[in-house]
Amino acid sequence: MKAKLEYNLPDDEFEFNCAVKSTKMYFALTEIKDEIRSFIKYQELKENQYEIIDKLRDRFHEILSDNEINLDRC
Repeated sequence: MKAKLEYNLPDDEFEFNCAVKSTKMYFALTEIKDEIRSFIKYQELKENQYEIIDKLRDRFHEILSDNEINLDRC
């Protein structure tokens, strides 16, 4: 199976750039996810800092889910 995307440049430049940079976006989001995990697992933080990071992690995953993005199945 093949898929072909066509863009009318410069009118569709935003959509084109999103498609072209999607792999970089995936790796950036994965790196952010890993950084959050690393903070929780390896950093010595105060209890309220863990709570903040935990809320941030939950919100990060909620935003991904709301946009139908699953970093584990790309």
